[in-house]
Amino acid sequence: MQTRRHRDVVGAHAATLGGPPAVRCGATAVACALLVGLSCAPGDSVEEVSGPVIERETVDGIEVVRNVSGSVWEQPKYAVEELRIGTLEGPDETMFGRIGQIAPDGSGGVFLFDGQVPAIRNFDGQGNYLGQVGGRGEGPGEYQDALLGMQVRADGRLQVWDPRNGRITVYAADGSFSEQWSVGSGLFTANAMMLSAADHTYVRHLEAPPQPGEDWKIGLLHYAPDGEQLESLSAPTVHDPPPPGNYRLKPTIVWNRTADDAWLVGSNARYEFEVRSTDGATLRVQRVVEQAQVSDDEHAAYEDMRAWLNENQGQFMSAEMTETPRVKPFYRALYTGAEGRIWVYRYGPVEARTDLPEPVEGRPPAFPFEEAKVFDVFERDGTYLGEVIADHSINLHHVDLDAAWGTRAGDDGVTSVVRVRFVARDES
Repeated sequence: MQTRRHRDVVGAHAATLGGPPAVRCGATAVACALLVGLSCAPGDSVEEVSGPVIERETVDGIEVVRNVSGSVWEQPKYAVEELRIGTLEGPDETMFGRIGQIAPDGSGGVFLFDGQVPAIRNFDGQGNYLGQVGGRGEGPGEYQDALLGMQVRADGRLQVWDPRNGRITVYAADGSFSEQWSVGSGLFTANAMMLSAADHTYVRHLEAPPQPGEDWKIGLLHYAPDGEQLESLSAPTVHDPPPPGNYRLKPTIVWNRTADDAWLVGSNARYEFEVRSTDGATLRVQRVVEQAQVSDDEHAAYEDMRAWLNENQGQFMSAEMTETPRVKPFYRALYTGAEGRIWVYRYGPVEARTDLPEPVEGRPPAFPFEEAKVFDVFERDGTYLGEVIADHSINLHHVDLDAAWGTRAGDDGVTSVVRVRFVARDES
């Protein structure tokens, strides 16, 4: 094994950087007295610096970035609402039933898909309704009630994945029908369509029928910008994958695609993920952080859910669910945002719900906790920027450099579409 290593300490000379103090030993710029327990050589001068401590090394051709402590941002950033679209009573176009997809339109506004109508609607950056795109049906430019992907292409056209009609449909900037092509996937899952910056489309599909006791084999169908199918891609693998099993909070292999057609993949049994570029280069990013624990009350709630599922749906399972562990995986999902930044969706702190619904016969017990949405944000080179935290009622759909679109579940039962901005506490 060939290894080359160095450690960066980003100090107070950069006014925008922050984080817990590290120690610099003389002119060697090696941080001392940290997690690895290093000590300074005799005669070295010691000075305190602030900022993230990052170890970078090359191991067998893989660039490894280990974020030891600190972050570029001085403190977490919070999602603060700056625009809300949606009403309990009002025009039909603002009374939402089931918002399934959100896509920024490239002009400051947003496209929304309400699966209850169903309808794709366009609003400008001030929340004004601009019009509807297409409508329900099976003809050209029409769609069914379950779109599983919606994004704007580089030329401004809107693209949607309509699995019930088995096709990708593209609309011109004015909302009129442009083109469509068939897609051979019947898999209904989240984040089912990915669109690269060069308008290459990737759609998740089942590579083989599910087998008892095994994870589903999900891959990607790859299409050129004109709809020609190019290849079928198997999901990426990782070193030391998590073992199989059927239980809540089970570690899994998590993967996605970036805008420049790279694989983003990791096992959430450890805080690590890789960016595998098309040129063969691999960047492995790690962060030193404690694994989230499952409290006694949480564990009891998970076990109640497990007992209900085993009793009521056991005949549909490949294997009976086993006991919930006492620790959570390091993260839930991996996403990419503007300028290639990587968003790691972590398990956040939980608190007891105050609005727990009454039990309903034939349905599983409601989970009695709510969880804040916590994201770790990294630059494409693996540098840890810091945390973004959103209230439990907000689901973020698209993230930009300092803002995002999402949905908010209101206490009145109204689902609204919101635009939020990420700010530190002292800026809000």
